[in-house]
Amino acid sequence: INLRTRVMAHFSGDHRVSKDMRIASQIRRVDWIETAGELGALIQESRLIKQLAPVHNLRLRRNTELCAWRWRADAAACAPQIVTARDLDVSQIGELYGLFRSRRDAIEALRELAAAHALCPVLLGLEARKGDGPCFAHQIRRCRGACIGAESAQQHGLRLGQALAAMRMQPWPFRGRIGVRENANAARRAEMHVIDRWCYLGTVRAEHELHELARTRQQPVLDLDTYQILCRFLSKPRGDCIVDLERMQAA
Repeated sequence: INLRTRVMAHFSGDHRVSKDMRIASQIRRVDWIETAGELGALIQESRLIKQLAPVHNLRLRRNTELCAWRWRADAAACAPQIVTARDLDVSQIGELYGLFRSRRDAIEALRELAAAHALCPVLLGLEARKGDGPCFAHQIRRCRGACIGAESAQQHGLRLGQALAAMRMQPWPFRGRIGVRENANAARRAEMHVIDRWCYLGTVRAEHELHELARTRQQPVLDLDTYQILCRFLSKPRGDCIVDLERMQAA
């Protein structure tokens, strides 16, 4: 079955769902970009959706408010701080928790965490202190009283770290940049996707392109969709398709 047949077959069942049928009826032309493998296709799809902003795909569109919570275990008594995509330092990824499409989503996630673990909204910076009295959550028995000294700030910070653990971003499992080789068939040149600390830097097809990419080394920028794609991809053994570019460059 050739590629064109497969693409057209993708729309063959759209008559079963009214929304899909409506979308299919608006199609006038189908263009495609052939990639060497699934990872390249997923990254390309995510980038094109952000670039072209299609009407019917809202989830993967560009979101300039991308942010995360930053919190350090060695300063446990301090409240988490929101850092935006412009300020995210990927070298400090071990201090980042969650990766959210908006500031509102980040704050809501921390509120839910506070409610689930009886954490104090005042110490988390979610509620302004009013006088010396307890926070509202303590009054309804949803805070253990760190706001009035019934629990120490250190103990509250320890519980906060335990609660945040499930939101902690995955540590980068390599010492630096890697290349991911993909090659669909012998008739097509292999592609290598260059990744650094969950950030996609580019795709190369020849050694000179890799050297050029290294010379114009750019500051990695975190993207939520790329991070999720790479987490799923690297969670499975990949064998010889992973190239340690730091070691190769040093050799």
